[in-house]
Amino acid sequence: MSWLLNHWGELVAAAGALVAAASFITRLTPTPKDDAALLKIQQTLARLSVLQPLDSHRKLKLPLTKPSPPPHPDDQL
Repeated sequence: MSWLLNHWGELVAAAGALVAAASFITRLTPTPKDDAALLKIQQTLARLSVLQPLDSHRKLKLPLTKPSPPPHPDDQL
């Protein structure tokens, strides 16, 4: 267990590199089956992420939070 805690950063970096390499390889292949498998992996990683992709107002959102209200038109510059 202590080994995992000591090497957490390296493990996350390796997982990211593997997903990036798999993404590159699946783009080169013509079959949609591997694209679907990679999409499921990417969606799972996105759900586990601390920061989620940008919301409709182009801001990062935290998981399990309510979306921010739309900006008021008078607040724009």
